[in-house]
Amino acid sequence: MLRADPRTDVLILVAERPVGYMLTAADMRSVAVAADPVLGAIPATERSSLVGHPLTAPLHADALITRSSVGDPAWPPAGQGVAGIALASGRYPPALAAGAQITVVTAAPSANPSSTAGAASGTGTESAATAMRATVVSVTSTDRAAGGADIVLQLILAHADALKLASLPDDQLAVVLVAPGSR
Repeated sequence: MLRADPRTDVLILVAERPVGYMLTAADMRSVAVAADPVLGAIPATERSSLVGHPLTAPLHADALITRSSVGDPAWPPAGQGVAGIALASGRYPPALAAGAQITVVTAAPSANPSSTAGAASGTGTESAATAMRATVVSVTSTDRAAGGADIVLQLILAHADALKLASLPDDQLAVVLVAPGSR
């Protein structure tokens, strides 16, 4: 008995790309999958029609390109904001990766240990600690030889928290990795 192959050639992304990235033919490759039409996978035969169109959200390498992932950017989602922070070694867990659930907390600046003493003594010179839940969008290593941070994190979090985070100095921030579902 002969059976038809239920797989279809669809498009996936060859490398991680940010929201708004304009697709090129080289960004896509085809794979054969048995995809449910509900996913909205784009057939490989439509590759040329996607060239020059922007991504609606950031996508990782080998992500399925769907009808909803190409078009006018819808990133960040309503009520959310994207913020970046630069962190030195010791201010983040080394296992951070895109998709990680984290809490960003204020911490004493590393170059001024006396600031924690002022906060502990209740002198009123330090503001209250801040904790903000976020999801890591990307982790980028930096050139430590140039001084400064070891990594730059792109985070998505509540809009108000993104604004607050942008106003805080990077040297007063630290990141805690949170178990999935413990929000």
